[in-house]
Amino acid sequence: MYLIHKTDPDFLSEIVKSKYLLPSSKTNNIGQGYHGSPLPYIFMNCIKNDPKYMDRLRPYTFVFPIDILYDRQFYTDIEWAGGNISEATYYKKNTPLPEITDALDKLFTQSGANAYRKRNMDFTYKQEIFFKKRVDLNDATHLVITDRIPKEVISYLKEHYPNMKLVMYAKKNPTK
Repeated sequence: MYLIHKTDPDFLSEIVKSKYLLPSSKTNNIGQGYHGSPLPYIFMNCIKNDPKYMDRLRPYTFVFPIDILYDRQFYTDIEWAGGNISEATYYKKNTPLPEITDALDKLFTQSGANAYRKRNMDFTYKQEIFFKKRVDLNDATHLVITDRIPKEVISYLKEHYPNMKLVMYAKKNPTK
């Protein structure tokens, strides 16, 4: 299981140079929050470690191992909790990794990910993992890129994040 964070291409250069994913309330990137409102959380989704899901990632998506959740408090929810965090499931800091894995497996299954994937749809919006603590980009395993990313940004990524695999996005045709 992996965590993914999709960003806007307009913010990619700023994010990689800052070295962290931050809640939109801590950045100058107006519009990253829900309906343009800055939020105190970093939002991610989960996917299985399986080519049929990994190959479906959209451009400007960072991929992280789930163990980044171990040292932070976090919440999960099917569809977005929005302003009503009381509807989300809370996990305390240092939740054991097997419990985190089980929670994300359940979230992934409840989100209907398999049905959406079969219909060539983005299933990740149906589930959320969110938390306040910044995320070090050195923890990212992959970043899905396109040929529209400036060469300077690619060079910066290769120099400063040598362990992050850069994966070129290739639009897939729907399977029948």
